[in-house]
Order: sequence, then structure tokens, then C-alpha cells
Amino acid sequence: MDLTGRQRSDLRKAGQGVRASCIVGRGGATPAVLEAVSRQLAGRELVKVKLPAGSAAERKALAAELARATGSSCVEVLGRTCLLYRPEE
Repeated sequence: MDLTGRQRSDLRKAGQGVRASCIVGRGGATPAVLEAVSRQLAGRELVKVKLPAGSAAERKALAAELARATGSSCVEVLGRTCLLYRPEE
């Protein structure tokens, strides 16, 4: 799902008050991590995920993989945190 600039801006603003509810370890996007993120997205539309240390490119690639695997959109990757959005069905 593609988000417009305005939607991304609004979601980033809404995500400022959200605490990270999932943590991805060095193992990356394991099935358990994907299930946990998907469950969090089912309960609420906006989820913050803590990513492991690594280069910015690695973190962006991992965030994109999480978004693809969970059917969500990556709103932003900021430092070691990514913000994922999946609208309720």
C-alpha cells in the first residue's frame, strides 16, 4: 500500500506517542517476530518496532521486509525504530 506524503506526515505525528511494542533481535524477521508484529497490527493500526543494530541500509531493508511480510506499510525508519501501519479491515 502506497501512502501519500500527507498520510505519512499524519502517521508520523500519531506515532510519536506510541511505544515500541515489538523488538527484533539479531535473528531478524523470524516467523515468531512476524507473528508478533502481525498480532500487534491486528489490535491497532500503528505499531512501533525496535530493530537490531546495524547500518541504516540494513535497518531499512529489515523494515521493508517486515512491512511486506505483515501486509503493512513502513511509515518511517528513524534510528533503530520503524513505524508500521496497517489499516483495519
